[in-house]
Amino acid sequence: MKRLLLAAVIAGFNFGFAQASGPHTITPAELSSGWKPLFNGVNLDGWRGFKSATPGPGWKVADGEVTTAGHEGDLISVGEFGDFELNLEWKVGKGSNSGILYRVGMDAAGPHETGPEYQLLDNPNSQENDGLHSAGAMYDLVAPVKDYTRPTGEWNEARIVVRGWKIEHWLNGEKIVDVDLASGSDVRFACSFSGDHVGPKPVVSPDVSQH
Repeated sequence: MKRLLLAAVIAGFNFGFAQASGPHTITPAELSSGWKPLFNGVNLDGWRGFKSATPGPGWKVADGEVTTAGHEGDLISVGEFGDFELNLEWKVGKGSNSGILYRVGMDAAGPHETGPEYQLLDNPNSQENDGLHSAGAMYDLVAPVKDYTRPTGEWNEARIVVRGWKIEHWLNGEKIVDVDLASGSDVRFACSFSGDHVGPKPVVSPDVSQH
């Protein structure tokens, strides 16, 4: 079965997410067109670890957001999907370095071994802000056309569109990556997050639309 997986991989201190389009709500029109909320705002139902059935113990839900103390491993969506659009809200603290991985193979040692990555980075305070590793980049492969990030600690909106291996990265309403990897194979989808701080209310708010 060809499927999509959403996951978070923590290699830093604090991270979290909540729903983008409001406080864990989705409209009937969005539901009928295929959108699916990945976080209910209450608990971690629908999430697991990369190699375990449950998330790491540091993952918590507080004030409608998922947070972690860091170094808690992978946070993976239980649901799996095909081609997708993913909408997210995210903010980072000083020096944070994170990412969203997709089309990830679960048989690999880690999501980073198989999935392309949408980089989440505190651009002004990171030595990795070099184009290929800047916020919104397809990590190591395609640099964003421009830096559209908001100041450190403010919310950013990310959108990822994947149709086969034609991929778009969007940041704050601007398309910053448009590439066709032309692989022809579906695997899975994952989110990877790392960094030493992401602010008092860290958020990535995923809604997935399957087409």
